[in-house]
Amino acid sequence: MYSLKKSLSLLLIFGMFIVLKAADKYDFKLSLDKKNGIYTKGDKIKLSLKYLLNRKAYNGPVSITVRTADWKTDTKVFDAPPAEFIYSTDKSPETVNFIVTPLNADKKPVLIGKGKRVRPRTFMIGAAIDPQEFKTGSAEPADFKQFWDNAKAELAKVPVKELERKELPVSNAKVGKVPSYFAFIIAAKMPFPKVLEGKFKAWDVKVACVGVPVSGVLTIPTNAKPKSLPAIVSFNGAPGKSAKAAFADNVIRFDVNPHGFENGQPDAFYKNIHATKLKAYMFRGTNNRDKCYFLGMYLRAQRALDYVKSLPEYDGKTLIVVGNSQGGGQTLAAAGLDSDVKLIYASVAAMCDHGGGLVNRRPGWPRLLRAKNGKAVVPAVGKTAPYFDAAIFAKYVKAEAYLTVGLVDEVCAPASVFCAYNNIPGKKHLAILPYHGHSRTYSLEFNKRLLEVIEAAAKK
Repeated sequence: MYSLKKSLSLLLIFGMFIVLKAADKYDFKLSLDKKNGIYTKGDKIKLSLKYLLNRKAYNGPVSITVRTADWKTDTKVFDAPPAEFIYSTDKSPETVNFIVTPLNADKKPVLIGKGKRVRPRTFMIGAAIDPQEFKTGSAEPADFKQFWDNAKAELAKVPVKELERKELPVSNAKVGKVPSYFAFIIAAKMPFPKVLEGKFKAWDVKVACVGVPVSGVLTIPTNAKPKSLPAIVSFNGAPGKSAKAAFADNVIRFDVNPHGFENGQPDAFYKNIHATKLKAYMFRGTNNRDKCYFLGMYLRAQRALDYVKSLPEYDGKTLIVVGNSQGGGQTLAAAGLDSDVKLIYASVAAMCDHGGGLVNRRPGWPRLLRAKNGKAVVPAVGKTAPYFDAAIFAKYVKAEAYLTVGLVDEVCAPASVFCAYNNIPGKKHLAILPYHGHSRTYSLEFNKRLLEVIEAAAKK
């Protein structure tokens, strides 16, 4: 069986391979005078360009675009790459993206890709000015907690019970692309080795909930004793596919799909369901808090925790919740709803700062609320959106929290993640990634803490 530490070592080797491949692919380097990309009001941000193209010094024209949190841009064209580009602003808090684009002799962007994927070749790095000052564009509604207490009370009327439990063959199980924070998960899309046979059991389960049931894949080490194991509940990104099996020594794992649909289906099944039944699901009911699609999603997140806590093998005290993007938003909501959660990891979290547009700032995905001149274009949406803002849920998180933010994230705007992080009242850590866009993130700090928590639970 793979041990946690051995699997972490394998992950680090795999990560180094990815870095080496990236270095081989991109023959350039952008850097800031502050490595973490964090500045204070009045600072000059110094961008250095060490620019190579096809392993030869590139001396042709180049454009540098500065894009701020309000998504406004300012572009300057240079006949040759400057060694240093200096930018300063008195606006605080603020985020800044630097987008460097090589140009042809006619000053048009150099293109890469083929067919429909042809696009300008761009290189990006981000910075943030006083990010600790970011606050949500929408205030917390006065009855926010009461609304969710009432919703949880309605959920509690539905017994926590399995509607279905179908055993899955462990030796033939496969996982899709899994978050890197599961340091102990076997590499993606590889059959699990025979050594796992008899060591774990896996089930595709459905759990009763208000409305649509919870649908996920549960894995538990074979012969686990009652009240002996910590549990990890993981939530998935948008639009959402099947939940996946993941196996860990001495840990219950419950991976939840976002919408309660069937697991283990071909990709065509999920493409069809998102094109039909779930088309534009994120905007459903946004003019009525009692009909908003995210009400059901967040209650399924709570019910997933209820279910895991009801398992006889659960130790009753070590509940860990993780997720990426939409899953990160669900993670913040789940931890805000359930004070039993002890540790969370929210990677490039979505559903944060829906009201960003009210303060002339790009909100996080899915940008529920459109605003103009500081007001909601649809007033009813302006009233609904704050009840489903993961950054507001963050105020109620009691767990130790680890978050990541990509400073060039074009899906979940970095300001929106800063809003969530700033609202978390307790012990917390933020990995700030100046080069990172919207994709799964690595957090060695979280991986280390996760192993500590699991190993401590195993000793008790």
